[in-house]
Amino acid sequence: MKILCATLLLLVSFTGRTQNQLNFTIPECPSASLSELNFNKVLIFPNPTQGLFQVRIDEKIKDLKLIIYACNGLKIAEHNNVLNDLEIDLTDYEDGVYYIRLESLSFIQTELIIKN
Repeated sequence: MKILCATLLLLVSFTGRTQNQLNFTIPECPSASLSELNFNKVLIFPNPTQGLFQVRIDEKIKDLKLIIYACNGLKIAEHNNVLNDLEIDLTDYEDGVYYIRLESLSFIQTELIIKN
């Protein structure tokens, strides 16, 4: 997968006189596979949810922190040193999209959960 590869042509005009042309190329970034971008260490289900959902951790992740944000960026919950699977309850919160951010020393993963 090519991340970015482009050539930009910029025409500049100074008070109607001559036009100067500037060409430059943005170099190709190294490719990355989806498996490298998606850690697949954590599974969140069911999604969408009516309020209760599970966070399943596939392996032991040292110092794992789970933070839940509302779509307006407000932090609504935080769990530190998560070692096992969690059940999280959003039934008292409004329907909408929530962000689940998982952080450790070895990775960061952000997932969306929809409450309806």
